[in-house]
Amino acid sequence: IIILLYLHIISWNVLRCPSGPGSFFRGIPMNDKPFKTHDELIDLLISRNVDISTPEKKNYAKKKLQHEGYYNLINGYSKLFLETTIPDDYYKSGTTIEEIFSLYDFDRKLRNIFFKYILTFETNIKSLIAYYFPQQYGHDNYMLYNNFDTKKRDADQNITSVISEFQKQISSRVKDPSISHYLKKYGYVPLWVLN
Repeated sequence: IIILLYLHIISWNVLRCPSGPGSFFRGIPMNDKPFKTHDELIDLLISRNVDISTPEKKNYAKKKLQHEGYYNLINGYSKLFLETTIPDDYYKSGTTIEEIFSLYDFDRKLRNIFFKYILTFETNIKSLIAYYFPQQYGHDNYMLYNNFDTKKRDADQNITSVISEFQKQISSRVKDPSISHYLKKYGYVPLWVLN
């Protein structure tokens, strides 16, 4: 499904552009960015002063480009390694693909740690809301506009956005047996079931 979506996006972008792929994006002329093989990308990095001087380093660079992708690895993490006095993405002397990958890998591991704990924190907050809101306003009243603070700035927009999000959650999970059960039997879904 992801591959089909990707192909759809690519074909849509190509077909919608009357002058061909890459020539215009939202009315702004763009330089052509032709496809480059992994070996050509490695040559580009070498020309920009990245140390890939041995066959082992070249094999390592090729594997990293194959596994992580040029854009993710190089474009996302190169700024710390670039010479500030020389234009056109010229790297500081001694920069290696290993160093760039180490920064990339560190960032990925750090994101995964944060993500793990953010999910735990999010679950805790949702659980607290699912407990205290019905306790204060009743178990079937969480989508009533008047149960929110309507005096705050942008209250109309924020409250309707929250209620809309609740409705989307219910709609997207209607085949879930617990959601379906509450809708059929009681005509609503308690907040703690959405949690």
